[in-house]
Amino acid sequence: MRGRRGSRSCGSIRPRSPACHAAWRDITRACDARGSARPDFVELGKRGSRRVVLPLADGQRVTTAVRRPGPDLAQAIGNLDRQIFVLNKLGVVHRRLGRHHDALAHLRQALELARNIGTRLGQIDALTGLAALAEAGHRTTEALDHCTAALVLANDQGDPYNRAEIHDHLGRLHHRHSDQEQARHHWRQAAAIFTELGLPQADHIRTRLADC
Repeated sequence: MRGRRGSRSCGSIRPRSPACHAAWRDITRACDARGSARPDFVELGKRGSRRVVLPLADGQRVTTAVRRPGPDLAQAIGNLDRQIFVLNKLGVVHRRLGRHHDALAHLRQALELARNIGTRLGQIDALTGLAALAEAGHRTTEALDHCTAALVLANDQGDPYNRAEIHDHLGRLHHRHSDQEQARHHWRQAAAIFTELGLPQADHIRTRLADC
């Protein structure tokens, strides 16, 4: 398969895992159901002069890699961001429908793709989705681990809303785990951030603090 116009190819490489195939299948089905255009890319490797992108043609396994950043790379990143968004949303939908196995598969695919391109927001959404899924399965320790990892990324990203949401989630998890000191700590953090943002969630969290 020849490289895309305007890019330099460096031969055929194989995806790092079969997750891209499942992601491609789920995304194309979701796009077809919504009447949306199918994305051109499924997985992105490292940026710069190293392996960068795996553009897919009808879900083929082996394709041409792009050697350097450029318009194709920007398009690839944009397409992958959309795929990660859809995968995370599919994970939420399947969890709410009680299809936890399907939810786990979608969220893991989203997390892998988000890590490949280094998007913190995609990783945060996947990790908080995995935390909610673990919480639904009464695996509180696992949920705490996912939320803690998401909080680290949110702090690095500097997104106050995500930080507040995750602190609130951690507060609920610690409260369920009978660690009231940690629950109050996270709820205070969440209330302070929501207050600074002028959002009504602050009042709800203060009510929890009063009852804790």
